[in-house]
Amino acid sequence: MLLERWSAAGLLAISALTHLEVYHGMKLGEEEATNDFLDGLISVPVDVPIARCAGRMLGELRSRGVSIGIADAIIAATALELAVPLLTNNVSHYPFTGLNTIRGLEG
Repeated sequence: MLLERWSAAGLLAISALTHLEVYHGMKLGEEEATNDFLDGLISVPVDVPIARCAGRMLGELRSRGVSIGIADAIIAATALELAVPLLTNNVSHYPFTGLNTIRGLEG
């Protein structure tokens, strides 16, 4: 399983904003399993350096006419601040300079 492979490398951390996104899409009856899964990951709070990084990145993209959601910017900034790749199935949501994205469904 992909998550087991990444877990063995010690790379499984999520932004606190990822909790919001997961809970937003959660279906009735999934809360216990969702909690169990998320509680097994390192959760990184949004702090001032992450917020500033996200703001700078959003401003840079806006100057080029590109609009990205604030949550995606914070998630990307979290990965950049931790100097880790971002594992996602939505690579197109993260057009940030210097961000290493890895498609989540890779082998």
